[in-house]
Amino acid sequence: MTLIVQARITVKEEGVAVMHAKLLEASAEYLTHPGCTRWDVMRSTKNPLEFSIVEHYDNQEAIAFHQASTYYAEFGKVVKPLATAMSVEVYETLSASSKL
Repeated sequence: MTLIVQARITVKEEGVAVMHAKLLEASAEYLTHPGCTRWDVMRSTKNPLEFSIVEHYDNQEAIAFHQASTYYAEFGKVVKPLATAMSVEVYETLSASSKL
């Protein structure tokens, strides 16, 4: 069963460029972690201050590895001060379709 983590982050206007760059960097880093199979970064078309991240993991152990990583801690130190709002939800996949 794949687990999906969906995070939404709204940032201060002056933090948009840094957040964008940091999320792209994080995507490349996290895909090297065991059990992380996908890490998508998106930006709202209605609110340019809002970003969404959709992370795919093989299991709970992969999420735990991700959260225990040194990079995760460093990422948080940069991202959290830029955020005005943040939410994270974990979902289990019931059905998946793709034309990728």
